Amino acid sequence: MKTIGEYENTVIVLFGDHGDLIGEYGLFGHSFSVADELIRVPLLVHDPTGQLESGRRSDVVQLNDLYPTILELGGVTPPQTNSISLLDEAREAAYVHLLESQDHLEFHEDEYPPFEQYAIWKSPTSKYVYAPEETVEDDANDSMLFSSLQNHLDQLDPVPLEGENQLEDDVRDNLKDMGYL
Repeated sequence: MKTIGEYENTVIVLFGDHGDLIGEYGLFGHSFSVADELIRVPLLVHDPTGQLESGRRSDVVQLNDLYPTILELGGVTPPQTNSISLLDEAREAAYVHLLESQDHLEFHEDEYPPFEQYAIWKSPTSKYVYAPEETVEDDANDSMLFSSLQNHLDQLDPVPLEGENQLEDDVRDNLKDMGYL
């Protein structure tokens, strides 16, 4: 970009969509967990417009916040969503929902963590993980975090799971190989 003279005219965003476990908690890959090793991913932004404060952030960020942020960096007003623009807001908490498929498992279900998990982070040291069947991890502020998590979940509009059967076989096989189905 520098060679062709476009570096100072281009917003560059680098991020990981998920980490991988390589033996932590007896697990490998990026399924069956909301562990920090999977959820806390790199995010680097080069903003030649100067709208985004440079330096390391200490607040929590969700990847879906990139959508309004990038639109605003490009001079476009984003539509109203649950995401925030990192240009002018800080997120109080970050959330994640894990819903794993139980299809084609080679091991007994009791050998895996819960297939449905929800988590909230307010800082790297303030995290609460909730599974409908059991509590996976507790924090000193667990009742406050659980209350915030429950409030967040109550505000979400569920998206019906439709169309999975309409995938072509090769697409379905690729998604299964990557752990998404």
